[in-house]
Amino acid sequence: MRLVDIIIMNLIGIFSLRQIPYVASYGAASIILWFIAAFCFFIPLALVCGELGSNIVKVVEFFCG
Repeated sequence: MRLVDIIIMNLIGIFSLRQIPYVASYGAASIILWFIAAFCFFIPLALVCGELGSNIVKVVEFFCG
């Protein structure tokens, strides 16, 4: 998978098109809830990816010598 594929897959996980008709009846408050959900999902995801990315050099050195 390319980076663009992973980004799109994560965005669809939060902003699913299937949910728009159901959420539209709640009005503008639903936009705020979507931003909160995106914040609670993407910030920890970014922290985990950053931590795993920083450790990859140590793992490669361990296995490759």
